[in-house]
Amino acid sequence: MSRITVAAIESATGATAEVCAEVKKLAGGVPNLFAALGALFPQELKAVLNTQGVLGAGTLSTQELETIRLFVCEITGCDCRVAARTVIDKMTGLSAESLRQIRAAGPTEEGRRDALVRFVR
Repeated sequence: MSRITVAAIESATGATAEVCAEVKKLAGGVPNLFAALGALFPQELKAVLNTQGVLGAGTLSTQELETIRLFVCEITGCDCRVAARTVIDKMTGLSAESLRQIRAAGPTEEGRRDALVRFVR
């Protein structure tokens, strides 16, 4: 499998440096995926950040957005993202049992959350 070599964030310039600084400000660091995307396609990473901002300004709570993200990762079979989302979701206050139920598309005893999972499925 080929690997993409990405320059260190500290040596980034121009649009790449700007978008990586924005990610660092929002997240406290720059995840590897965002670093690679920012290095290769800074405008696309900016679009991802803008999309997250728009979603965050909507009517769904942080837990509801994380429920959608976790379930999408689960149904697409992205184990790495499921693991990352699970850690993030615990920080939002979702219980381990709720996370298991979301991944299994089972009832979480939270009607709105269950409806979101059914909608995404």
